[in-house]
This record gives sequence, structure tokens and C-alpha cells, in this order.
Amino acid sequence: MRKHIACLDGIRGGLALWVFFGHICFAVGATIPLVSSPALAVDLFMLISGFLMMYHYSNYTLSSGRVIGDASTTFQWPEAKKFWIRRFFRIAPLYYFLLPISFVIGTEFQTWVKNIEAAFPPPWIDALNAYVSPTDHSFSIQNLLSHITFVFGAFPQYASNNSLPDWSLSLEMQFYFVFPLLLVFFKPSRVFYVLAIAILAVLTFEKLFGLYLDNGLLGNYPQPSFLPFKFHVFVAGMALGYLCKYVDRKILLRSPYWLVFLLPLLLLNKYVIIIALSIAVLVLSQHKLVLAINGLLEKKLFRFLGDISYGVYLVHLPIAYFVVQQLLAWDHFHAIGALSRFAVASSISLTIIIPVAYLLHQAIEIPGINLGKRLTSNRDVKHVPSIGTGQ
Repeated sequence: MRKHIACLDGIRGGLALWVFFGHICFAVGATIPLVSSPALAVDLFMLISGFLMMYHYSNYTLSSGRVIGDASTTFQWPEAKKFWIRRFFRIAPLYYFLLPISFVIGTEFQTWVKNIEAAFPPPWIDALNAYVSPTDHSFSIQNLLSHITFVFGAFPQYASNNSLPDWSLSLEMQFYFVFPLLLVFFKPSRVFYVLAIAILAVLTFEKLFGLYLDNGLLGNYPQPSFLPFKFHVFVAGMALGYLCKYVDRKILLRSPYWLVFLLPLLLLNKYVIIIALSIAVLVLSQHKLVLAINGLLEKKLFRFLGDISYGVYLVHLPIAYFVVQQLLAWDHFHAIGALSRFAVASSISLTIIIPVAYLLHQAIEIPGINLGKRLTSNRDVKHVPSIGTGQ
């Protein structure tokens, strides 16, 4: 079994840039097919996160020598604790560094957003004007504690109330919390129960609570920050991770996991389905063409993008909106056309975002990762390049 699937470095780096370019499209009034839909990239982030947890980190929650899916699979508290500690120190250090900054610039960031929406109204502006948001932008102890503990995604008023796109971090942490227990139920005889719960959850919660600008019977979430909304995507990723990790197992033992991977995809956007299937080919196939593509995605540039993808994802929004806010003062910015505005804003923003993300990766992410490893291992720790939030 490969210890590191390097092609995912390039994929995660590309997804982080996709989210960035998508938000630039919103900010400058540009419409670029696929690029203008950054939410699709976030779905793929979740799929890869589920994959990586199953493929790499499931050993934390299993007794030595056991195979996921065997009847002997049981919940192991010491190993689950080890898994949670490492995931916490992968996500929390950089987030805790940026969180107070996001609170400090919160009011100013909201002004930038309003100015940008006034200059380049999004296609959904009419629905947005009629939308009664549950979001609470005021600072409070409850707000702060919900973010420090990562539970804020479960509360609509706190799910998306600062300049960071941190709603997905709460979602990831919710998934990490239940992951060790999910492994116990990832047996061929039980895995369909997990699938059924995941599909039922997304269908039920969207009706009850609503999402984005659509209200549900009981309320509204501004982002899919509560695990039931995206549980099926993580589960599909876990199934793909199983298929990759145990590719040599008999077909009858693997067939349930193919269904658990494929069926949730039917609830996703068609482009997400196509890219998800392409990722499956990349990690499972040994065809010469596939190996050549993998080789390209393993180049230093893509590994670099993978390393800084978490930082790029977290810092891109306030930096990009600050840049566009400054460009609005340029008289000719409105007149140069949407694609030209996109090119100018993207170029300037990236010259700031990439160095900042790299410095944050070196100064905060790597020490945090290594601290988590030292706290859970008696052996000397050597840093292994990370892939965004998924490694």
C-alpha cells in the first residue's frame, strides 16, 4: 500500500485555487463556467478528506494488524484519542492565529462586502435582498467559545459570521469526531446502514432547516456547516479510501464499498460527479496514461500548492476582498470589463496570498503538525508535507 498518494497534493492545491478564483468572480462581477462555482470545490475537499482519513489515519483507531471491515473491528479509545489530538493540532493552530484577526476586521470586512455587492450585484441579489439572515455578526462570549471549540457550525447564527471561510472547518471537526465510531460500522454487513443514515440526513435536513438563501421548515443555515448536510460526501470519500487501501481484497468484499462511494454522488452536482470519478481513476488505476497524470501532479509545484492549500483557503477571502475594495477606487476598474477585472484582482491578490500562506505554513502549520505527532508518539518526528486540512 502506498504511504502517500502524491497526486492528491496537486488536486487539493487546485481546489484551494478554485475556491479563490470563484470568490474573485463574485467580487468583480465575472462569470466563468465552473470557476464561478467554488462550492463545488468544497464538496471535493470533503470527499478527499473522507478518503484520506480512511486511507491514512484509520490505523489510529484500530488495534495493530486489524483490517477495516473485519468482524473484529472495535472502537479503541486510546487510538481514537490519538487520532483526535493529531487532527486538532493539524487544524487548530493556524485557525486560532487567524481567528482574532478576523474578529478585529469583522466590521470593516462587512463594509467591503456591501461595497462590492453594490458595485457588482451578484445574480442572486434580489433573493439576497429579501433574505432574512440568521447570522449574528456581533462579538460575544458565546460566539468566541463556539469558534474555539469548533462547534459553531452547528449554530446558524455563528456558522458564517466572520471574514474567514471557517464554516467548513467546523464541518471537518464534526466529521473527525465521529470518524473513529464510523470505522466500527464500516463492515460489509453494516456499511449500508451508514449510507442510509447519510442519505436520509441530507434529504431531511435540507427540508427542515434550509440552506443558503432557501428557508426550511424550522430555519436556515447560511452554509452547509452542520454535518448532516454533507455527511454523505464524507462517507463516499471513506468508501473510496477503503477501495484504495484494500484494492487487493476479493471483489465480493469490496462491492458494498463501491455502492457506498457511488450512490452519494448522485446527490451532487454533475461536475462534482465527473471530477470525483476522475479522482477514483487516479488513485485506483495503474494504466500508463493515469500514471503519467499522477506523475505530473506529483511535481514540486503541485506539492507546494498542496502544502499551502490550507493557508490559501483560510486567508484568501479577506485579502481578495481588501484588494477589490482598493481597486474600486480606480475610476477605470468598472470599465475594463469583467474578465479584465478578474485578471487584475486575481494577479494582485495572489501576489499577497501565496507568500502569506507559505509563511504561515512554515511558521505555524508545520510546528503544529509536529507537536501533535510528538504528543502521540515517543519516536522522533520528521515533518511530512501536508495536504490542506486533509493530512
